[in-house]
Amino acid sequence: MFMGTKNSGKIFILMILLLMAEGSSFCRDAAMGPIMGVKSNTSLSVFPALQIKPKYLRKAGREAAKLERKKKKDYNKAIKENLKRSMEIQTPEVRKRMKLNRKEANRSARERQKQNKARTKGAARKFR
Repeated sequence: MFMGTKNSGKIFILMILLLMAEGSSFCRDAAMGPIMGVKSNTSLSVFPALQIKPKYLRKAGREAAKLERKKKKDYNKAIKENLKRSMEIQTPEVRKRMKLNRKEANRSARERQKQNKARTKGAARKFR
């Protein structure tokens, strides 16, 4: 092979080690089952949702979700307070009329929802 050079044995051994290293990385990248007891980095790449994230990313996700829940809660609280304030500043007659309008709107929304549900249920039965 490299017979004429002074370092032919060293080069030959280096090439063998390189080929062995390539082969071992190929085996490591293959998806191994739980029987072998070896966790592979690429075995979960098919299912990105199942990949285990680092602790700092999981913590950041939890904190972001917590902040989002807090913002939503504050938003709903502000809406409720604004509605209460808008009712307080009205005269009693207007306040009564506003309550009746809200009740009527809720009732009509429930009726529409019932009709829509009945209509879609019939369509679902038709195409079953």
